[in-house]
Amino acid sequence: MTTEANSIPLWFFRSETSQRIRADGEAKGRAEDIVRILEHRGIPVADSVRALILSCREADYLDSWFDRSLVASTMHEVFLDTPSYADGFAKGLADGEAQGRASVIVRALELRDIQLSDADRNRILDCRDFDVLDRWFDRSLSAANAEEVFAQDG
Repeated sequence: MTTEANSIPLWFFRSETSQRIRADGEAKGRAEDIVRILEHRGIPVADSVRALILSCREADYLDSWFDRSLVASTMHEVFLDTPSYADGFAKGLADGEAQGRASVIVRALELRDIQLSDADRNRILDCRDFDVLDRWFDRSLSAANAEEVFAQDG
């Protein structure tokens, strides 16, 4: 019901749809604030972590992360006591670290003019086992060829 021909119907603002839109906007704004605070405070926010924060619509998590972002010294401190997000964050960190180690191995071999087949390159880049990556890195510093990097690893 409206009182003027050009006015907005007030029922819309009380509807479930309107409430969902408002809550989603508030959550999005809170998530953006968290990222801005962390960046302003000099805490690095990786793209995967940024996506995780910006995709969250759980008000309780966002409120907790917001409060922690004001005082945290690391990203890990922000995600404390939020199991599903903390697990995802830890997995993302481990995956990122493994990718970084694998990239360093490939780069070391390239700088030493060791030829890698596509299969060898993919084997290195797809590996997520830190012990294996460490062995391959150590071998990459002295190996004469790719086969020596993978020696004894099957």
